[in-house]
Amino acid sequence: MPQEGLEDILGQARKGALDRNPRLNRRPNCKKCGREAGRFIEYLKAGEFEIGSEERIAVVEPGYYSELMYREEKVTPIYIKMKCIACGCEDKITDPVLTLEYLRGIIKCGEPRVTYV
Repeated sequence: MPQEGLEDILGQARKGALDRNPRLNRRPNCKKCGREAGRFIEYLKAGEFEIGSEERIAVVEPGYYSELMYREEKVTPIYIKMKCIACGCEDKITDPVLTLEYLRGIIKCGEPRVTYV
């Protein structure tokens, strides 16, 4: 599990560097009762997550005219450990952009230029 830079990401998250990202401010719902949970950023700041194994994914990019171009990227998913305060259901959830690489990119750029909502 690649975790280099994880402490820096957590430190920056706790300082507020990721607070304005709309994707990290989403609130997932409990799969059992449907109650809205805390925001992804709150779970990150509290350290209530696990780092997954590095995966290779195909990324689709627009090419010339109607052609699409594909390339492979390595991503390391982050799984939020969520416990519903209403029914007590425990779940591990993730989001397609909730990866170490995505968080590193946001911190490196300072402000998200392209957001996924």
